[in-house]
Amino acid sequence: MSNPAKTKSIEFGVASMILPGQKESGDLYIVKETEKQILIGVVDGLGHGTEAANAAKLAVSVLDTYSHESVIALTRFCHDKLKATRGVVMALASINPADETMTWLSIGNVEGMLFRSEPHLNPSNPIYETIIMRPGVIGFKLPPLYASVMSISKNDLIILSTDGISDDYTYRLASDARFSYEMINSSGERTKEDLMNEAEHFQHDSSLSKLQQSTEDLNLFKAGISRKSPKELADFLCKRFNKGNDDALVLVAKYL
Repeated sequence: MSNPAKTKSIEFGVASMILPGQKESGDLYIVKETEKQILIGVVDGLGHGTEAANAAKLAVSVLDTYSHESVIALTRFCHDKLKATRGVVMALASINPADETMTWLSIGNVEGMLFRSEPHLNPSNPIYETIIMRPGVIGFKLPPLYASVMSISKNDLIILSTDGISDDYTYRLASDARFSYEMINSSGERTKEDLMNEAEHFQHDSSLSKLQQSTEDLNLFKAGISRKSPKELADFLCKRFNKGNDDALVLVAKYL
């Protein structure tokens, strides 16, 4: 179900599910570290089955070949190469360790989130950011390309997911991260550790089965940092938020 791995600069995990009845997935990913950047990408071939998989494979091949290029250049290269296919939608993120910035973009309905591990160190930075999804299909019709650039720090978390994953998870994670941040910055209030200790206590009480569902989400963040490894978080999101009517893939990467 998942494939954990690590490069020099990131630790990542991937979880995916193939639409029942199909032999291969049209949802693929790439993680590649070059001399100057780390490229992270999620590709979703339109539809499902062999044709979707072939389009996604070709896109990943192009991304791998030109992985040193910018995310905008990579999108254009893929668009040119995929015109004879049914096309793909995708999200790309490029991390530049030299100046600790990340540049990302999304074409189509591929979600992306960045969670900051220590937002209290720079109040001007939001606790989390979401990728701007621009309508279009790579290989068919591109919108005007636009990429966002932002700072990135140690232990920050990047999540990319295809549309086989319900976007409900973005609200759940955003709420949990915000709750964690507010609790550790509220003097006189119970700390997040207190709340999680209570949650762990309740989970041992079989009579509170409904609470178990919510406390699992409560345990996702502590002081802004995910309590789960990238592999564990990818597996959790894919299992909990998989729609079941399409291929699905989640990639979670932690900047080291």
